[in-house]
Amino acid sequence: MALDPLAVQHGPGLAFVYQSARRFEEAVTECRKSLDLDPNQLLALWIRGISYCHLGKHAEAIADLEKATNLTPDSYYSGCLAYAYARAGRTDDAIRVVGELAARSASEYVAPPFFVWAYGALGRIDRAYDFLEKAFAERHPLVVPLSHWQIYDTLRTDSRFAGYSARIQPEA
Repeated sequence: MALDPLAVQHGPGLAFVYQSARRFEEAVTECRKSLDLDPNQLLALWIRGISYCHLGKHAEAIADLEKATNLTPDSYYSGCLAYAYARAGRTDDAIRVVGELAARSASEYVAPPFFVWAYGALGRIDRAYDFLEKAFAERHPLVVPLSHWQIYDTLRTDSRFAGYSARIQPEA
């Protein structure tokens, strides 16, 4: 960002690297730089929202993810918002968003990982694994980071996790 302060897209890229490395404070800082230039930058809102979630700053996480869901109809952000609500203990809100996603799935594609994240954070682990199996059956790309992406942390202590993680193999 120092070389080209108008390159709003660069900050979220670096922020994602920080988030993936579980360096959440640094991810938030990079997102803030992008959001100072463009307050509606979806990628920065998403990365900062999830990073805030993992820092325990639930109100901030929810504010970013609610804003993102209001800016786009993309169900990805709704799945993240359901996850954030659940992590914040706002179970009714999380269940409401999951219900909205389920209703949308009757007329449009809603990716199974969005349900995995929400059900995992709600502590409904069996239901999360039902959707994880669907994601694997579809070969959905969001299962690739299963072994390291923090949004899947809620599933890690379950005995099934290692088996699913082992199923992710590069194609020959």
